[in-house]
Amino acid sequence: MGIRGLFEIFIECSEELSELELKFLKREVAEVFHAHRLIGHDLEEVYILKKVYLSIKGDVTIESDSLGELVMAKIYSDLDSYINPQVELYDPMKLWQEKGFNPEQVFAGPLPKFGFIFDHHLTQKVEAIYLSRIKEIILGVEGVKEIKNLQLFKNGLPVFDNFVYFNRTEFPKIQYLDEHTEAFETQLTLLKNRVEYVIDPVITKQLIASEVLSTSKFYHEELNYEEKLPKGRFSLEELQNIILFTTSFQNYLGWAKMGFREMHPKKPRLQCNSSLPIFTFLSR
Repeated sequence: MGIRGLFEIFIECSEELSELELKFLKREVAEVFHAHRLIGHDLEEVYILKKVYLSIKGDVTIESDSLGELVMAKIYSDLDSYINPQVELYDPMKLWQEKGFNPEQVFAGPLPKFGFIFDHHLTQKVEAIYLSRIKEIILGVEGVKEIKNLQLFKNGLPVFDNFVYFNRTEFPKIQYLDEHTEAFETQLTLLKNRVEYVIDPVITKQLIASEVLSTSKFYHEELNYEEKLPKGRFSLEELQNIILFTTSFQNYLGWAKMGFREMHPKKPRLQCNSSLPIFTFLSR
């Protein structure tokens, strides 16, 4: 948003969710935000990004001593990193105890359930994918000599421009698994010594999974904080006094638990936004 302190949250789901599940997900995200927001912060909207599938077709010539399954796996893992990069997660306890990070930095906000994310690792949402860049990535894979007749598809339909544009509520996903069986499938043809190389789909899928795991750092299970967490800067009594003051101050100005619009839904939005600099100044 163009207004300081007013946020929009965009969520990329790895799994297909029903409308009811999406509704509860948006509500849960909003509740977490409001439970930990600063005084001068408010939530504009929570968006669930719509998945757009991209696939490619073409003829790829590989070196005579290259393993086709490994080349194919590297092509798709590199394309996946370009089109939809993974966010790296770190164990905050290790960052604090072993890497020397300040506890105020890695334990700010709600306790990370699946790991800590550095701000500089967060990138802007992809707005466009260029066919020329895809070609560069494929040619950069070890063992690839040449690529011809490269074509890009969006949700199964051919793209005739040199790029694919995505609106603010969409995100791209490279497609190489069958939607129903999850078996590896591709329209890329590998040529070795001018003869088509028939790849093994099972081995290729396993190699892709191995490539993705080797280049990403993330946790599949919740972190277990068995060790004692660092002490905060303020005591419990001091925090209670701060919370009492901020709650009373927000109520005095007409702010509710879930933001200004819950308290005054018919008030103009600009009236809400004009109060944000006041809270930002007081929270410093």
